[in-house]
Amino acid sequence: MKLPYVPKGFTLVELIIVIVVIAILATIGVISYNGIQANARDTKIRAAAEHVQDALEIYIAQNGRRPRGGWGSTSGLSGGDCANGADGWFAKSTYTCTPEEVLVAANLISSNLISGLPPNKIIGNSSVYVFMLYGCTATSIALMWYLEKPSAADTASYDNSVGIKCPNQNFRTNYGMQAATVIDF
Repeated sequence: MKLPYVPKGFTLVELIIVIVVIAILATIGVISYNGIQANARDTKIRAAAEHVQDALEIYIAQNGRRPRGGWGSTSGLSGGDCANGADGWFAKSTYTCTPEEVLVAANLISSNLISGLPPNKIIGNSSVYVFMLYGCTATSIALMWYLEKPSAADTASYDNSVGIKCPNQNFRTNYGMQAATVIDF
């Protein structure tokens, strides 16, 4: 007696279904991983922003003014200070002297704080463009920072500080600044 033929293995349809399910799961995993990575980068920037804010407040308390440097600086760091300059990028970029250099010279931040940060993907794709300082009034400055995935609290911090004390400024749109605080002195 001859036994009937029983196919061994999977049909082509079953294999395709398994491949599609695996592809969907892999896509979900990659998307989740990228979101987690962006959140981790933003957390690092938020922590650095708190550190920079503390350093600025200490510098202002010790010197009675904000650190000079940034746009308009005409000479390098001398005696731990910039001779002039105001506003713009916090870190060493295209400026002759920067607030970052002043705070490093005052031992308020480490020299590698900014270089260790994730880049601003909107402007220059470099960590030197993560923080901006802007003089809102004669006695207040805005510290703003870039984030990839800002939370509602980040957006509110920007709107409730820069949006109120430094109106008519487009730092969010033009430079990717997503969160901020204003320091009064």
